[in-house]
Amino acid sequence: MMDCPNWPPPLPSLPLYPPCRVPSLNVKEPEVKIIESQTQKWWNDQLVPAFNRVSGVQGKKKGNTYELTSRQRRELLPVRAPTREDKLIWSVPLPEGSYPHDGLPIWERLYLDRKLPMLKCPPNALIFARQQIGKKLWKDTEGQEFILYDPHSYEVAFSYENVHDPHLTNYYQGKEIRGFLLSVGDATEDGWGLCSLKRFNQYRKYLKRVHLSLVHSEMERQEALKDEIHKLQEYKQTTKDYMEYMERKVMVDEMRASIVEALRQEKENKVKRILMSIQEKEERIQNLYASREMEKEQRRQRGLQLLAQQEMKNKIATEIKRRKKIATLRRWHDLEEKMIKTMKKQSEERARQKAEKAS
Repeated sequence: MMDCPNWPPPLPSLPLYPPCRVPSLNVKEPEVKIIESQTQKWWNDQLVPAFNRVSGVQGKKKGNTYELTSRQRRELLPVRAPTREDKLIWSVPLPEGSYPHDGLPIWERLYLDRKLPMLKCPPNALIFARQQIGKKLWKDTEGQEFILYDPHSYEVAFSYENVHDPHLTNYYQGKEIRGFLLSVGDATEDGWGLCSLKRFNQYRKYLKRVHLSLVHSEMERQEALKDEIHKLQEYKQTTKDYMEYMERKVMVDEMRASIVEALRQEKENKVKRILMSIQEKEERIQNLYASREMEKEQRRQRGLQLLAQQEMKNKIATEIKRRKKIATLRRWHDLEEKMIKTMKKQSEERARQKAEKAS
C-alpha cells in the first residue's frame, strides 16, 4: 500500500448518504447552530455534525456552538429535507453484506441503489465476498427463490454460480478443490467466495430488493400499530360515553324516587284526613251506641295499628330496596373501572411484547 501514490483516496466534500447511516460516537456532539437556516432544525441535530466529520472542514467554535463556513453553507444548499418515507427507509437497517468490511468508511452510508466505485489500490487490498462457499445467494425475505413481479429478471439477474450451489458443498470442501480456489483467488481461507466488483454491485441490487421488503414489513407493522391505537381510543371514548350515560341514569332514578316519595306522602296525608273525619263521625255516633260501639271501636283501633305497622314495614322495605339498588350501581361502576384498567394494562403488555419481538 505504500507503493500506491493514490492510496488512500481523498474523501468527498459532501456525504453520499444522509447522516443517519453514520455510526453514533460515544462523545457527545456540541450544539451546532446554523446562522442562515434556523428553521431547519434537523440540520443542527443530524446533518451538520456528520458533515463536519466526513468533510473534515470544521467551522469556527464560539463557546459551545459552531458557525458553518461559507463553503459549508454553499454545499448544504442542495441537500433536501428528509420526508416521512425517507425516515421510514432509514429506520430499517441495511441487510448484512451490503458493503465490504475492509472498504472505505463512507461506503457504509451508501444506499443499495448506488454502485461502489472502482478504486486504484494494491491487489487484494479490497475483498468482495457475498456469501460463504456452498450457501445460496439469491433468496427472498419470505423464503422464495423467484419473484412473481419480475419473472424475466429485468431488475436483478439471478445467474447460476456453482461456488454457491448448496448441492456442491461437499465437493468444494475437499482439500484439493479448496486449495485450487485459494490459488486462483476465488475464495478466502475462512471459506468465503470472492467475486468481482461488478457482481458485487449486482448483489447490492438484490439486497436493495430485500431491504425494500423489510421496509414494507415495517410499514405494515406501523400501520397495524396505528389501527390498534385508533381502536383503543374508540374503546376509551365508548367507555366514557357509557359512564356518562350511567351517571345520568342514576340521577334520573333519584329524581323519580323523590317524586314517588312525595306522592306517597301526599297519599298518606289524605288517608289521615279521611281517618280523622271518620273518627269525628264515630265520636258523634259513640254517644248513641256507647256499649256496643266501644267494642267495635277497639277492634277498629287494633286494625288501624296493624295498618300503620304494615305501612311502616312497607316504607322500611322500600328504603332498603332503594339503598341496595344504589349500592349495586356503585359496585357495577367500580367493577367496570377495574375491568377497563385491566384491559388497558393487557393491551399495553401486548403492544410491548410485539415491540420486543419486532426489535
